[in-house]
Amino acid sequence: MSNPTHITEPSKWGYQVRIARNKITINGYFSHREWGGKRKSKKAAKNWVAQTKTVLGDTKLSKLPCFPNKKTDCERGVTRALCYDKRRDCWTVEYQAFWILDKRKRTRKFWVGRVDNITDADERHAKHTAEKFRHEYEQWIDYGTPFNPERFKNWKEETLYD
Repeated sequence: MSNPTHITEPSKWGYQVRIARNKITINGYFSHREWGGKRKSKKAAKNWVAQTKTVLGDTKLSKLPCFPNKKTDCERGVTRALCYDKRRDCWTVEYQAFWILDKRKRTRKFWVGRVDNITDADERHAKHTAEKFRHEYEQWIDYGTPFNPERFKNWKEETLYD
């Protein structure tokens, strides 16, 4: 197994894994319920770290675009993630807006696309849409203005921000 220093338990529901190199952060989450218990989810997280390090290595990570850390450019509650998609066997970029509904944490993802195919315009559109989503949520909390997450269903085809 690998060194578990990349594994944290941010909640009682699962383990989070982060590997950062060359200004790139790779994340994974292993739910206790999904993996059949706390011990099994930790084992899956350790295996994921080992596989990710083996597959990526330092040489492969340097081939990925070295995006600057855009977390500081985003509004509060919006993050940018570089993720490995197992189904497509490729790296993807997505923006995530975090919000709470009925006392439950929610995440709305705005998928930009494959790292090798995205344009700056695609990334800006996803970022601004995620920020608009979060802004409307905060307006709902602060002022009671209507908030409808379904409005963002066709966000790729529509410009929902100013």
